[in-house]
Amino acid sequence: MKTEEFGYDSAKHLVDSAFHPNCMTGTLSFSAIFASLGTFVENYLGIEPITGVAILLLFALEIFTGIKASLREGKKFSSRKLWGGFLKLGIYMVILGISHLFQISMVSKPFFGFDFNIYEWLHYFFLNFTILQLFISNLENFKRLGWQEFVPAIDKISNFLKIGDKKDLKKD
Repeated sequence: MKTEEFGYDSAKHLVDSAFHPNCMTGTLSFSAIFASLGTFVENYLGIEPITGVAILLLFALEIFTGIKASLREGKKFSSRKLWGGFLKLGIYMVILGISHLFQISMVSKPFFGFDFNIYEWLHYFFLNFTILQLFISNLENFKRLGWQEFVPAIDKISNFLKIGDKKDLKKD
């Protein structure tokens, strides 16, 4: 079989194109890191890796909009407050992890003929709580940025969730 028939000058050209041996160390390193993170998230936090990515995106958006809102309000950037955000996310992840470990390691006993695992319920409660808290934090920042003028749904959702007016929001 000739490699030219498939668009490659030689077998080496095919190998270079498919596997990029010149950067294999970096590729293998990043693959191992992401595989380990995905396994950790799935096995110890009890969420699909894509859900973990979505949570991280919400967190990153919260950090970005929080910084922008603070600068807009004339406040200086504070790395101390930034680390507070990471502490908050860390607390959420610990609670998710612990509730998941209880969920998978505690045997649920039937109660009046029903099989109910309270730790499974708690795990999904904390997962939803975490996601909703991140959405709420973003809505607060959106309001601080004045985005409700462009996206009226921000006001409707904020009113429904009883997120205060700009003047009522804590000043970060």
